[in-house]
Amino acid sequence: IYGASLPTDTKNQVEILMKLHRAADKYQISSLKKQVEERLETSLLTAENAIEIVFYAIEKKHTKLKDLAMAFFTQHAGEVVMSPSYLKIKDSPAIMQQFIEARIWKDNNPRKRGKVNEVDMKQPRGLPRLDHELPAAI
Repeated sequence: IYGASLPTDTKNQVEILMKLHRAADKYQISSLKKQVEERLETSLLTAENAIEIVFYAIEKKHTKLKDLAMAFFTQHAGEVVMSPSYLKIKDSPAIMQQFIEARIWKDNNPRKRGKVNEVDMKQPRGLPRLDHELPAAI
């Protein structure tokens, strides 16, 4: 952990990074926590892990990471909906609503259509922010 590098090419990289982030948070290792956050915020998002990352970001109250994962969803909705992890949001209506609102907002915003980034995913005016805490079972 001290001075070592983060995992780069393992099959379960995101899962390992989330465990490292939890440990860094628990033991107050701020430099490791920051490194893990930066890695999670970069190019690790896939259709298979986007929903996991949204749940994790909400659990840790990491708004930037959640917004990035939501932006990924809106850009790759077809792939995300077909992934096995999509079934997890069936039991979370608040997150499902956020996904739907983000997708509708993207589809109805001609200036941004096809171009999604974290700035684009700021909550549109008039829509309530649904950053509910997740049940402990997740």
